[in-house]
Formats: sequence, structure tokens, C-alpha cells
Amino acid sequence: MPPPVAGDPVTTADSGFGNGSTRRELGFWMCTALVVGNIIGMGVFMQPASLAPFGWNSIIAWLITAAGCMALAVVFANLARALPRADGPIDYMRSTLGEGAAL
Repeated sequence: MPPPVAGDPVTTADSGFGNGSTRRELGFWMCTALVVGNIIGMGVFMQPASLAPFGWNSIIAWLITAAGCMALAVVFANLARALPRADGPIDYMRSTLGEGAAL
């Protein structure tokens, strides 16, 4: 298989199946899945280990974090209901605060 050329999409040389002639592109959704997996891995699996030395105070921190997540969920639910055509947080800012704030 020829070496990758500058400007080519990121590819894997061999998927592990067949004779190695198959090239698979690392696309948008695969990259998104990798980022989400890393976030979940670092946040969910590492946070308890970093909070363990603080004992029961870590339970209070988890409850505060959960309350903050719920507050954010309510805010985004209300924004989605108020601005149904918006594409997300940047569009919410653009619609309410103008183009300058959305940069």
C-alpha cells in the first residue's frame, strides 16, 4: 500500500481483516465517538479516584455536580423550546446577543 500523501484523509492501513488492502477513512462520526469515549473515560472513571481521599465530602461534590448538570439540562431544554430553529449553543447566543457574542 502506498504511503499517505499530504492532504489525504487520515486512514488506517489495515482493519485487521482480509489481506491488508482495505483502507478505511477515519471520518467525522468516528472522531466524535473517540472524543466522547475519552471524555467519559476521564470524567466518569477517573473522578471517583481523584475524589476518594476526601471521603464523604466527595458525595456532596457529586450531588452538587448532578444538580449543576440538571440545571444546564433545564436551561438547554428551555432554549430549544424557545428557539426551535437554532442549531445549538452558538446559535442561541447569535439569536439573543448578536453576532459579536457568537464569535
